[in-house]
Amino acid sequence: MLEDVRYYGQAAPVAGHFKGLSSEGEGLFAKLKVSGTRNEELLRVLSGRKDKVVHVHLCEEGCTGQLSDEMLLHASGFEDTELNRVPWLTNLQGMREEDEMPDELADLRREQERMEKDSKEVHKKTEKKEKKRRRKPGEQEGRCPKSPKKENGELDENQWRTSSKTPAWIQNPRGEPE
Repeated sequence: MLEDVRYYGQAAPVAGHFKGLSSEGEGLFAKLKVSGTRNEELLRVLSGRKDKVVHVHLCEEGCTGQLSDEMLLHASGFEDTELNRVPWLTNLQGMREEDEMPDELADLRREQERMEKDSKEVHKKTEKKEKKRRRKPGEQEGRCPKSPKKENGELDENQWRTSSKTPAWIQNPRGEPE
């Protein structure tokens, strides 16, 4: 636990586990995985982060605390303590990690996959029908090339002959030149 800690000039007692130590220039810095804090601003910042790791400048006498960052604290000492002793020492541990959160979109993803699969099947069926509809080589479309007349000269129903007595508009209903 770090009691004498400054965060942007404010008192910010924190608790956590040390993860490493490094030296940059003339200063010593520790990595601390924070499990709790009493500072509202630091609590807000760390609640939105997955790793909850901050850098702690281990200040010597005369440190002005001018070096600042959202994830940087200034501390002059620490105390080894049990985290269960005071409730605020673990107020960040109760936050659920992203890995533990249920996947709320899993059902939608499964539905999308099912719809895509169904769409592919429908597309295949449509292609099959189109393939059947296409003309086969040598097959003719439309009217038969031979007249449906009977060989004995009789005509079927709705079939009539034209003669010289038939009016011109019946012989050539479209008015096409002969």
